[in-house]
Amino acid sequence: MEMSKTPVQQDKSYPTLASLRADYVWWVLAAASIVLAWAIYQRALFFFWVSWMAKESLYSHGPLVPLISLFAIYTERKNLLSIPLRPNLAVGVPALLIVMLLAVMVWIGGSPSIYGLTFPLFLLAAVVILAGLQMARALAFPILFLLFMCPIPGALLDATNVRVQIWSTEVAVRILRLMRFDVCNEGTTILMPSIAVTVGLPCSGFRMLISMFAFSTFFALMKEGPWWGRVGTVVAALPLALAANSVRVTLIALVGEFYGEDVMHSFHDWSGYIMLVVAFVALEFISRLMRCRSFRSMQ
Repeated sequence: MEMSKTPVQQDKSYPTLASLRADYVWWVLAAASIVLAWAIYQRALFFFWVSWMAKESLYSHGPLVPLISLFAIYTERKNLLSIPLRPNLAVGVPALLIVMLLAVMVWIGGSPSIYGLTFPLFLLAAVVILAGLQMARALAFPILFLLFMCPIPGALLDATNVRVQIWSTEVAVRILRLMRFDVCNEGTTILMPSIAVTVGLPCSGFRMLISMFAFSTFFALMKEGPWWGRVGTVVAALPLALAANSVRVTLIALVGEFYGEDVMHSFHDWSGYIMLVVAFVALEFISRLMRCRSFRSMQ
């Protein structure tokens, strides 16, 4: 979960990125790799964009993921520039061929989601070929973090989303009963005394769940503290996201009961952002309890 913090002992028998600033051959090869990646994955990247921009998308956080990866690389720029470049064809070429073969197979099989999931693996294999295993280890987090921008395969998404919808509905009903409301649920519909509230896809909690999981992973990376504290912070984000969404559903039902459907729909549109902020404040508190009290300073 953590990129290397300590400066790398430079092996003078190998060049580094810093020493290759004027080596146009290496940079031409790197540029060619980027062009190859675009040629192979342009359909997947287009699929990502469509998924991110879709109405009520579960992946509206997607455009932020590459920016976070770039920021993670920026924070380690001095260390990355000093890593000796040892191109490893013996490991990188077979890995790249396997990834490309898998990408072609799943695309022919009509699974653009799995096809897209191979994109970070392609980048990691390319780094091994161009710069070696040490550089690949240093860049593993920002590259694999790109998996969070990839839409989940439909079958897994549907099964998980239904479970989260039911869970959020049942927890909201229990909270409302504790508040002495005469309420019950039929599937994912909450029957209040004067209004029925359906917990649909946008309110299921799955969007908050995957967003929290993605951002809490980066949040934990940027924290100073023991490894178990950072891992615990990421793990805590999952039930925290579900709890926050259940509270959101409860509030939506209460607003609908007391102020009517028009106000309820308006509250529904912006309540998710409020609960996301509340969840991150709670996550910061949890991380401090796990001895992750300060953020890493940028080099």
